[in-house]
Amino acid sequence: MTFEASGYPGMAIDVDDDNNVAYAYFLKNGEITGYVWLYNHKNWTPNPWNAPTDRNGPPTNIEGYFNDDGFRPIESQDEVEVLWDMHYGFVHAAVYVRGSLLGIVADQLMPGWSRLATRDSPVAIPLDSAPQP
Repeated sequence: MTFEASGYPGMAIDVDDDNNVAYAYFLKNGEITGYVWLYNHKNWTPNPWNAPTDRNGPPTNIEGYFNDDGFRPIESQDEVEVLWDMHYGFVHAAVYVRGSLLGIVADQLMPGWSRLATRDSPVAIPLDSAPQP
């Protein structure tokens, strides 16, 4: 699912779910310049952070670094809304699923913030540590 930024030409968010793990990718002129892990599926196959991503797809988050109790994966594009803004000179996008903020991804931010992350990792930072405007 791709969401273009009407106020920021050339920028878009791609929410990608491969039925194992989901990410939001920040795209600038078609190139990935930021990302955030959103969730693993319930019966996910581990692909640790140090695993080559071209072998098993994008890395999953690992146990002890997230809490997804009660979270249901995205089923349709209608469940997703992306809101755009600028903060500290960087364009960022807030990804909402079913009306709740799930993640924030920004240009030049790898990784971004995820509501389901509980500890900093190479794929996500806990949302409660995001800077406040």
